[in-house]
Amino acid sequence: MCAPDPSIPTVEVLSISPRDPNPDPNARSNYWQMVWACREARYRATYRPLKWVNRREVVARAEPAIADGEPGFRGRGPSGNGKN
Repeated sequence: MCAPDPSIPTVEVLSISPRDPNPDPNARSNYWQMVWACREARYRATYRPLKWVNRREVVARAEPAIADGEPGFRGRGPSGNGKN
């Protein structure tokens, strides 16, 4: 190890608080339960399908917009030659 650089200011530790005399015995379990609950919520928000009240109505409303399309509409994704 090297000696500390005198140009860098140091911090003096005034006190370190003592440990909790009555720690929560379930603290670790509660922490991991919260971690997994947040992961599950993020997973559901990302990957869970949307619930539709009436799927036929939603599809019927979406089909004309897709069928009409814009001029030169070719579907999703880039065109074959990369030019539009």
